[in-house]
Amino acid sequence: MRDMFFKKMESSFPEEMQDARKYFEMAKQADEAGEEDLAEGFMEMAHDEYTHAQFIYNEMVEEHHPIGDAHKKMWEELDAMMGNLF
Repeated sequence: MRDMFFKKMESSFPEEMQDARKYFEMAKQADEAGEEDLAEGFMEMAHDEYTHAQFIYNEMVEEHHPIGDAHKKMWEELDAMMGNLF
């Protein structure tokens, strides 16, 4: 049963990271446009997606579930970009 959850998490991992990056970029653009309320909302969404990806990553590492090199690199870039903010 546990393997089923890890397979689902593994398939969701890239999407969570992509969504976090997407909302982070939207927050930056909104901020640059002077749309502070939108920037704040997008940043909250980015944070939510980031925490989803972080949970998946941490669980897979803890369980020694393999993470492909491309997904590891995506995580490291996302964590470097957002990890200092939250």
